[in-house]
Amino acid sequence: IITALAVLREWAAALCLLYKGQLSTALVLVCWQTELTNLSLPPSLPLSLSFSELLINASKAQFCAMAMAACTPSTKLTVADATHIMLAVAQRLEPVTVPLQEAVGLILAEDCVASDPLPPYPASVKDGFAVVAADGPGEYPIIAEARAGDDAASVVVTSGNVAYITTGGPVPDGADAVVQVEDTESAGVGPDGVRRVRIFKGAMKGQDIRSVGLDVAQGMVVLKAGERLGAAEIGLLATVGVVMVKVFPRPLVAVL
Repeated sequence: IITALAVLREWAAALCLLYKGQLSTALVLVCWQTELTNLSLPPSLPLSLSFSELLINASKAQFCAMAMAACTPSTKLTVADATHIMLAVAQRLEPVTVPLQEAVGLILAEDCVASDPLPPYPASVKDGFAVVAADGPGEYPIIAEARAGDDAASVVVTSGNVAYITTGGPVPDGADAVVQVEDTESAGVGPDGVRRVRIFKGAMKGQDIRSVGLDVAQGMVVLKAGERLGAAEIGLLATVGVVMVKVFPRPLVAVL
């Protein structure tokens, strides 16, 4: 009787956590050193069920008593049986919304869609000069710079002028190609005090320019529900502007 009460107390503790929602999975493995006797159980309990069936079909009030009755001193659970029992009684936790930086290692609860295209503007593939392709080789004044992180909204390239541009920088309005810096050389400063560049090779229209949405189109599903969020996935979501994400929280697991 004392042993039975002790075991029942352990089961009750696990059940308390399980049904309060503090555990999503409760796996309780009990081994008896001595046979339990004089254990009174309600006659209505379906004790003919298998141990797994008992765990699956038991009500909250019956769960502990039936599991006790189903186990005998000779009962042995294989890893497969224990896993089956654990998964049968486990319930998925409700998803929560957390800041992106707190979601590492968690599982997505919904698809993540890009709210903006990537790149959001025509971007240069290389360091070089944004040009009008029809101008061809020659010496040109450098009227502006377009660097990554700068939207270059006020820069307009016209025929006979160029703008210095870095990799990932926005291609200014008016320019329709990029000449890589390796195909140019400095031509010093002109009489007007403006720096100049000498371009050796002509460029085709669209050369070395990434179009809007080339990497990720607006509205594209970038990650699907059920995917685990590692460092790469977090980086991708941050790139498309995600700051909050809906995930399944980590479960608490108790083994008695």
